Amino acid sequence: RNRDNKLLGGFELSGIRPAPKGQPEIRVVFDIDVNFILNVLAKDKSSGSQKQKTITGKGCLTKDDIERMVQKAEKDKAEDKALQEQIRQEQDLQKKESESASTIQRQQREGNG
Repeated sequence: RNRDNKLLGGFELSGIRPAPKGQPEIRVVFDIDVNFILNVLAKDKSSGSQKQKTITGKGCLTKDDIERMVQKAEKDKAEDKALQEQIRQEQDLQKKESESASTIQRQQREGNG
């Protein structure tokens, strides 16, 4: 949820080939080490394009802030998982709806509709 986010840094992953909605597979890994240094790795599966960024958080968050955020994330984990499942189901429904519309349009063009 956006309201829980705080911008710590950013980068752009380029070289991603155009693909139909829902097709690109981008793996993003977040790792926080014992010194509260955040390492982020993003990789596009099809092109192999990847980008990595290390965020030290100097001046952004205290260790107490980070620990509080980690504890809140653990507490909210079940709710986040349910929200993620709801989004996945909505995306699946949108994909099926789009596929059905394409099939109907194709059949109408071919005179089978």
